[in-house]
Amino acid sequence: MHGAMHVSMQWWSACRFWCPKQPGVWGLRGREDQPRGAGCCCTPGIPRNPARWRRWGSSWPPPGKSPNEPACPFRHVRMTVGVSSRRRPSFILFLLGLRLAKLWAFPLVIRATAKGIPPWRMAPFILDDDRQSTETTTAAPTNPGQPGAETADLSSEKGSQTAEADRAEDISVALEWKLLFPLLAPGAEDPRPGDGRRLVQARGEHDEQGRLEQAHECVAQTIREAGEEAVTMHALLREGVEEKEFWGSGWVVKKANSAVPLDEEKALGGYIWVPVEICSPKMRFKDPQTRARMHRVLDALNSSHRLAANCSCEVHIHLGRMDGRAWSLSTLQRLGSLLWAGEATLRSIRDPNSPNFDNTYTWGFAMRQRSRLAKRLEDSMPVSSEPDAIPDRQITDAIQGQSAVSAQEVAAFVEIWKTTSRLELGQLLSGPEKMYRRLGFNFSAFGEEDERARRNPRTMEFRMMDGSVDTGLVLGWLAICGTIAETAVTRSDDRFAAALELGLQGVPYEPQNQCN
Repeated sequence: MHGAMHVSMQWWSACRFWCPKQPGVWGLRGREDQPRGAGCCCTPGIPRNPARWRRWGSSWPPPGKSPNEPACPFRHVRMTVGVSSRRRPSFILFLLGLRLAKLWAFPLVIRATAKGIPPWRMAPFILDDDRQSTETTTAAPTNPGQPGAETADLSSEKGSQTAEADRAEDISVALEWKLLFPLLAPGAEDPRPGDGRRLVQARGEHDEQGRLEQAHECVAQTIREAGEEAVTMHALLREGVEEKEFWGSGWVVKKANSAVPLDEEKALGGYIWVPVEICSPKMRFKDPQTRARMHRVLDALNSSHRLAANCSCEVHIHLGRMDGRAWSLSTLQRLGSLLWAGEATLRSIRDPNSPNFDNTYTWGFAMRQRSRLAKRLEDSMPVSSEPDAIPDRQITDAIQGQSAVSAQEVAAFVEIWKTTSRLELGQLLSGPEKMYRRLGFNFSAFGEEDERARRNPRTMEFRMMDGSVDTGLVLGWLAICGTIAETAVTRSDDRFAAALELGLQGVPYEPQNQCN
């Protein structure tokens, strides 16, 4: 059995968003079945009355607290996402820096933790290098906008690229969900007769194209029944419609080129596994309805079909602007700086024992290993490694606030901030070779080095989540990615600086060769 998502959390003062007495995600009104102020009643099975520290973890009490001191049972709780007993990364540092207690979807991850995730619903991470374009974005005229409290500082760019206002409320998010859909082979018996979910019989055992269309239409129909627009790629091709024309309004169902059945799926004799990629429309990240819509669709699919995810499946998150324009250069530089500093921490969610931990099968390598920036730092130290060469005050303050930041690390930030266009930055944060062009943090859409990049939407893509059919984990990761983008856009609080400082405290990422 493959491992699960490796995220270990020690959530300090979790009560501030779980407890109805506190402000926060649920604290604004408490749970519907409990009156406000009734105590910490947000998770079924957890007593509302104060509990002793020793009941809620093995490493407590915190300094200065009595072992028998009553307290909110959520105040010092050790939480682990997933089922694997392998190494636990310091991912919580990055989450705390982003203050993810304010996320609209993060409680879904905690809920999944409290429930316990069965191993068969999790899978290690792999990346697909054959993803098809979801949108063509042409050059758009400048929108000067009006900078507000949540607007990033604007930088000038050479050529036709001019400063634009980026706002947190305009961040778009889109989900790509790759999995396997079972059809029952003609004449075969159901290998899981106790599973009450729908099982469709394949129309033809040897008609691969027919099976693809059949399974994809089943998925699209379920999405429609959940109240959303949906279309299959087969239908778009028949009508001569480009996928990009549907990207902003409906879900697209198509073939996941990387998804294949492995031993666990093959053991279920009688199933014919069909690869499926489900692409959401772009939605406004800050809109509360975004979470509700995605949750409704993912739950409908899981409750209706016997979906599976293994190490050939994955979850991708695209982030950009709702109007389709590219983020300003300064926003992309801030995002690139944050991801460079935090890559070691963020990549630690990957299972080191996955057959694809080192990207053996598909693409999604580390920026610190394979980007042009990494190669530039390796070949020769850039001329300047002085923080004063970086115009962003939050970055210089974060660097100067550390007791020791290497000259090479500072030089990386200087190189990012020396770029004068989105094109230059996109290429700097991508690899020179084709297989390294789309890294785990994918900026290739801004580098425009091939036709696919030029046709793709102007988004930054996260390509590093384990394949999963668990709604809570998928939406929790989407919320984390969206909040990272939000910190790059927003300058009205200290989340960016705090996250950057924590990222700088991490250990440089070094891939481990532990493939099975």
